[in-house]
Amino acid sequence: MVFFFTIVGFLLAYFQGLDASRTWMCFWGLHSLNILGAVPSHQQKAEIIAFLKACQHPDGGYGGGPGQYAHLAPTYASVMALASLQMEEALESINLETLSRFLHRMKQQDGSFTMHDGGEADIRGTYCALSVAALCGIMTDTLRDGAAEWIIKCQTYEGGFGGEPSAEAHGGYAYCAVASLVILDRYRLADSEMLLQWLAKRQMRFEGGFQGRTNKLVDGCYSFWQAANFPLIEGEMAREVCVILTILYSAHKFCFLNMQLVGRLPAEGLFDARMLEEYILMCCQDEAGGFRDKPDKTRDLYHTCYVLSGLAIAQAYSALRESDGIFGGSLNAVGLGHSSPRVKSAKAGEHHQNSKIESHGKTKKSKGSTQKPLVKHREGQKWYDYQVNELVKNAANDTLGTSDLIALEQEADNLLHADIDLYNRYVRTQGGSEASWLQTVIKTGTASDRMTAMQLQMHSSPVHSLSYMEVMISSLERKNTREAMELLPILEEIFLNHFLPVNRKLVPFSGRPLKRIGELCSNSEDGRKRLLVLWRFEHKLKLTYERFLRAVEGLASLVVEDLSKLALRAALNLLAERPEGERFLLSMLVNKMGHPKAQIGSFVATLLEDLTKRQPNMRPVIVAEVERLIYRSNVSPKAHLYASTFLSQITLRPTDSALAVQLLSIYFGLFKTLVTQKLPDNRLIGILLSAANRALPFAKEKADALTEDVNTLYKIVHTSSYSVSLQTLKLLYQVHHISESLSDRFYTALYRKLLVEVPPSSYNQLLLLLFKVLKSDPSEHRVRSFVKRLLQEALCTTPALAAGILILISRLLETRKGLIVLEKHIDRVAIANAKFAGEGEDEEHYVDLGIDEKPVVAVKKEEVNSMFISFYLH
Repeated sequence: MVFFFTIVGFLLAYFQGLDASRTWMCFWGLHSLNILGAVPSHQQKAEIIAFLKACQHPDGGYGGGPGQYAHLAPTYASVMALASLQMEEALESINLETLSRFLHRMKQQDGSFTMHDGGEADIRGTYCALSVAALCGIMTDTLRDGAAEWIIKCQTYEGGFGGEPSAEAHGGYAYCAVASLVILDRYRLADSEMLLQWLAKRQMRFEGGFQGRTNKLVDGCYSFWQAANFPLIEGEMAREVCVILTILYSAHKFCFLNMQLVGRLPAEGLFDARMLEEYILMCCQDEAGGFRDKPDKTRDLYHTCYVLSGLAIAQAYSALRESDGIFGGSLNAVGLGHSSPRVKSAKAGEHHQNSKIESHGKTKKSKGSTQKPLVKHREGQKWYDYQVNELVKNAANDTLGTSDLIALEQEADNLLHADIDLYNRYVRTQGGSEASWLQTVIKTGTASDRMTAMQLQMHSSPVHSLSYMEVMISSLERKNTREAMELLPILEEIFLNHFLPVNRKLVPFSGRPLKRIGELCSNSEDGRKRLLVLWRFEHKLKLTYERFLRAVEGLASLVVEDLSKLALRAALNLLAERPEGERFLLSMLVNKMGHPKAQIGSFVATLLEDLTKRQPNMRPVIVAEVERLIYRSNVSPKAHLYASTFLSQITLRPTDSALAVQLLSIYFGLFKTLVTQKLPDNRLIGILLSAANRALPFAKEKADALTEDVNTLYKIVHTSSYSVSLQTLKLLYQVHHISESLSDRFYTALYRKLLVEVPPSSYNQLLLLLFKVLKSDPSEHRVRSFVKRLLQEALCTTPALAAGILILISRLLETRKGLIVLEKHIDRVAIANAKFAGEGEDEEHYVDLGIDEKPVVAVKKEEVNSMFISFYLH
């Protein structure tokens, strides 16, 4: 104790190199004094407050010393030190507004926290940020989002936790991970069995102390970092104590306080508390005061604080065994029997009058209490049917400011957690042996039995069972094939039948009219609390469902065909039956047409076709999403093929002219891409031509909408190579049936192609197209014009093309006998019109003039013939 008071008073010269750790030294010293039951003087407290206030950065957070850069580690130490002083002045020195901004600035998109601006991100930053936010009452969904999921990624194959994903398991990081999950109320996501095995193996049989990681020496500080995890895990497993309350004061103090509250030792046997006591007291104490790493090391504040904390944990466990008691007797007792510095007044359940930091503890009910939860699930009703489904209508009248919103979110979280605990106790007291059996199975049963029990719990009361859903989703995220094949159908059924509303999307907490909540509840306090619970549950359900969808997407991306198909089928059912997350699900399904396995891409095309039949009103939206996929730069040819196949199978109705035009525009655009980039795919081009032929009859009413696309295609015809032009003309042949103007333009473009030299590689395509066009052309006069031009071409072209032209004409004459004219029919109406044309007032009449400038008399045909005959006879 003398050692601590010396350090608290002043620092010797050799501490100059630790200038950036001065805030930590404040915390280590104060925390250790609290464990020993010693209290600094009022003068010392005032000096500490002034010093820590000077370390506060203007932009939020604390530095290691005055004027230093804000950093999460000294921020944690400073806030914990100020909280342990239990003084109004200490609490008021914390600038919560800038502190909140600093914490949010450190939050990363993947759920982690950086230690400082532009710094490294590891699990220490996550623990420091979350514990400070929880203690100061500035925890928000932004800080929570993704944090637990990122922490779980840090759990290694050994069972411990590394500083970041894929790093080696380490004792300090394990404590930061477990404590953070407890603060988030998400410890259930961790693999507890593997973690406990890893922790138990870190205690050395000979020394009795803990090592920090595998194959390392014993270190006194791990008496806390490793041993502290046992009461944390015990508290989560027991679910009978207020885990958050003591964490919010200081996670270090939690360990032995928790042991006092629990009253039993389910973790007994996992580590030897007596051996740990003996190692600390006999090997880590310094004769001059303080504690050290091991006998050959020197004392320091860091090891003194954490060795002392580890001793408190070991004694808390030992004290529960009456036969052993505390090693060395009561003179060696620490922690137990001393008042615990908390942000509460002396009276139970009464908050400090001027405290800025709220207590998040839950009042422990008596054994005989039959208090019912605020939300009771009614058989045959859905949870979303018995809440007030009001949305924000006027932002000014319905929404709260940022600080008020954060406070109300915190209140709603506390109410929801309390209601879950009330429900669990109520079920245990009222449900009898069946409820007890379910709880036992969930904790200790086999994997399949646990999933079945969780499913039953979620059916009985969805509002109080979200934690079970999170456990199942965590298992799904591991991408274990066998587990995923079992879990995916269960989760799909639960979301569809119990959690997701049928006719609306889930609403976030901020989307509710929070200002009018009293009015909506008729100013009933119980009604207000109940509504807050339901709205907050819906907000958390929305986040959980988003996490589930991301897990489904991950499974759909795997190369295990059966699992991928199962995930895609689940996504289809969710998209077809519920509106929540429809944009994400549709994008996921469409993108999977580019799956590396061809069978998956083809399967997705079939699923999307099924979706258009189940939800016909979604067809334009689906087509638009497929269009985005088609025009993406990195899409494979296979994806183009599957997308075009799906589009060609969409059922069209007489009223779907706009959809038909949308489809034709896609076909034309994809066709243009294929021919201009010289990526010929005869199969795909055939699908596009067939699909265009199917869609064209439905687009007649809106033919003008295709003008721009058709103009682009004609530009390709006139400017591209001969082969590309022919491919484009094949597509335009499908379009010319829409209107007469488009038809005339097509025949003109095709005729012009006969006026240029035809390359040998295009003979077959040209003749085939000409035969189809001329065979179906209703104008015989136009067909004769084409035949005349073909005969002219045959006179001066290669023998191969000439032979092809003659064969084409012969086949054409077989089907169109009327093309051959053996005698000329006189159009008497035209002759009469020409004869009397000069008599009209509006038309001019022209005659030929001779050399004498007199009109030349026309010679009749009969006279010419008679002159020719007489000349011949002569």
